Amino acid sequence: LTLEPALVDISESPHWPHRAFHIHTQHPLELTEVLQGHDIPQFGPHGPNCKQFSKQRSAKTTHSRAESKSAGPYCERWEDMVADVDSLFEWAVANRLNKLEWLLLANYKWGDELDTRLQRLRLLTSLGHRYSLLVGADSPLGNTQQH
Repeated sequence: LTLEPALVDISESPHWPHRAFHIHTQHPLELTEVLQGHDIPQFGPHGPNCKQFSKQRSAKTTHSRAESKSAGPYCERWEDMVADVDSLFEWAVANRLNKLEWLLLANYKWGDELDTRLQRLRLLTSLGHRYSLLVGADSPLGNTQQH
């Protein structure tokens, strides 16, 4: 079967110009920590000290989260979780989205890690821009849990 090029002239575009997805980071989701700019756990073994469950660990050592209960608390470096955000951005483009946003959480008890957090959030933003996504984090003026 051959078709004449003039007979197949399809032009397609999305109906809605803004196609966004909100990641509700107020609940414990798989991407909550990485989107907040934190290691897992936020306090404890992290950075270069978090090698037990890091993707940077040696190929000989394999652990799962189920095994982690006997080996101590689960830890994962932020740098190792960025690949999960990359997969999220790829999924967004595959599903024809052009915007992603999440709620940026804060707590005065977290201490002063603002410089590290801002650097990490900038990296996530630039990664989203590589996919031509508009990426943003909501920072509420007042955020109260309702019961």
